[in-house]
Amino acid sequence: MSQRSPYVHARHGSVLVLTVFCLTLCLMFAAFSVDIGRISLTKSNMQASVDAAALAAAQELTNAVYQSGEGGTTPAQSIAAAMSGARSVATTVASKNGTYVDPQVDVKFGQRTINGQGDYSIDWSASPPNVVRVTARRTEENTDAPDGSFRLLFAKAAGIADSADILAHATAYVEARDLVLVLDYSGSMNDDSDFKAMANSRLGKTAVEENLDEIWDTLVAANLSFSNSSQSKFPSGGYGRIDSYRGTYISSNNDQNVFNALNLAGVPWPQEGKFVSGMLRGTPPSWISEARWKAYIKWVRTDHTVNSHGYRKRYGYRTLMAYLGKKRPYNHSSEDLWRAPYYPFHAMKEGVSLLTNFLADLDFGDNTGLVVYATASKKEHALDYPSEPDVPVVDLGNDWITDDFEAIDAIQRHKQAAHYSKSTAIGYGIKDAREMLNDHKRFGARPTILVMTDGNANRYPANFRLSSYWPGWSWDDLTDFDDDGVADYSTNDRAKQYAFYEARKCLDAGFLIHTMSVGSEADEELMEAIARSSGGIYYRVPSGTSFEEFRDDMKVAFSRIAANVPPAKLLISEDLSN
Repeated sequence: MSQRSPYVHARHGSVLVLTVFCLTLCLMFAAFSVDIGRISLTKSNMQASVDAAALAAAQELTNAVYQSGEGGTTPAQSIAAAMSGARSVATTVASKNGTYVDPQVDVKFGQRTINGQGDYSIDWSASPPNVVRVTARRTEENTDAPDGSFRLLFAKAAGIADSADILAHATAYVEARDLVLVLDYSGSMNDDSDFKAMANSRLGKTAVEENLDEIWDTLVAANLSFSNSSQSKFPSGGYGRIDSYRGTYISSNNDQNVFNALNLAGVPWPQEGKFVSGMLRGTPPSWISEARWKAYIKWVRTDHTVNSHGYRKRYGYRTLMAYLGKKRPYNHSSEDLWRAPYYPFHAMKEGVSLLTNFLADLDFGDNTGLVVYATASKKEHALDYPSEPDVPVVDLGNDWITDDFEAIDAIQRHKQAAHYSKSTAIGYGIKDAREMLNDHKRFGARPTILVMTDGNANRYPANFRLSSYWPGWSWDDLTDFDDDGVADYSTNDRAKQYAFYEARKCLDAGFLIHTMSVGSEADEELMEAIARSSGGIYYRVPSGTSFEEFRDDMKVAFSRIAANVPPAKLLISEDLSN
């Protein structure tokens, strides 16, 4: 019989011990894998819950902004009231997804700002808030509590750990905007203060007369004198026999005879005009004053519209104010008309003031720029009337799109209809806005344009042909808003085509365009098509029954633009150290 080595028995014992040890490790790893999977699934559910809760809470803030734009309350007041609602919504949404959120501890508000380079930061102590962070916690020692630490199964059985802490958070914010205003500075922006508006069923003769009286009273109250003397430009007693609102009737058809009968010899024309440098010219010499008074006299004698409303040969404050607004509206001719409430221009200025005040109060990190258009367009950037000390000096430097809302408001308030020229170059204005955004928009801000007009586009580049500028252009592809295969807007008018073409280039650049039309003469179809093609909103300011109603309607429209903040978005990454 052979003898077996004693080492064989020893080897069998070692294998058994190793097998038991490895099996125990495998079971432990399997147990841990189950627990880790349960933790991962729970964390994913919590993350989805807080994502939805943060978006819902931020949406409460955007709803508050919208409601303030509709109702006239300040954004800060509306948002303050909405914060409690945002906490409640976050809690409810998280709960419906099976996650506990403490509304007072786990919902946090802050303010997100972007600098000129597109870098953002969040100040969790700033107000009003435009960012919301929602946190879900499973960290309490009591595992039976709603936010109790996550109870483990196999790890506990193995005596390793009873529970695991889980944390999930999400931050949603309201995107800041770079908003460029593209405003109509054409001559027609004075039309509601003209005699032809007396035939308008919306306004009527009495309303226009009262407005012309208000224009005169405003200029008198401004206590204006010529730049080189103390003589009043708009004396309360008028000029010679031009001394009443309705005016003095002189029957003569001879301008010289009327001039003499009105006792205007030696009376300066009430506006001095400006040199190319912007400096005021001083008191007009007698020969210039006489020529301008006679031009006014001839207009009152011969204008058909003046005659049709009972003011032929009536020389008074109403006809003088209408004449200035219609025949001498340019700033280089009539330097003080920006002070007076000519409509609809004055209503637009009031609306823009409300918009800038709204954005300043909202404090969501928005910036704004200003482009104006008439015969051409201009990127407004500064204000300097060197010989008018009561006008503030503004220079935005390199900040073409700025958070200095007071400066933007000051620039636009010191302008007048036909400030530079009279026509309506909508396409040029849109082009300038696109260039301003391309050159100065901030990374991470929503580029937005507002185009406003009271008329029809009538200017375009001399060489513009839609087919050559954009080969393959198809209205059916671009303006089929109801998806029936047929264009809902098209035009053969080259000026309108150019405006739409420039708007389309903005759309291709990713810019949102809102549009606003004012009054019955505006091209509503073009404005609506531009807005709809870019995903923006079209606002039609209804024609009110009075100048006060018109002004209020314009304010509402601009406040709605200001309140049209982008929908809330989730922040992908953030610094959680704060």
